[in-house]
Amino acid sequence: MKALLASISILFAFISRGNAIECEVCSGQASMDCSGELATCDQTVESCQTAITDMTFEGLDPMYAVFKNCSDVGAKNILHRFAAKDVFYQQS
Repeated sequence: MKALLASISILFAFISRGNAIECEVCSGQASMDCSGELATCDQTVESCQTAITDMTFEGLDPMYAVFKNCSDVGAKNILHRFAAKDVFYQQS
């Protein structure tokens, strides 16, 4: 009986911890992608975020920045874009 109670206690301990997700965490400026270690997010986090910035000035090579991390729900599918005669900027 004690073994059964101990097993049930251990089971509840694992269940009560919730289902935290893991996200890749990294940042870089050489391209539109990066790679890094997986990190366990807080239990309130429901998704992973990848933010990519692309900036181009006429006559110059494009500049990139990428950031990957845990994200809250409010950060899904955001796109900012600006274009003018000699410059283009986009963040997604």
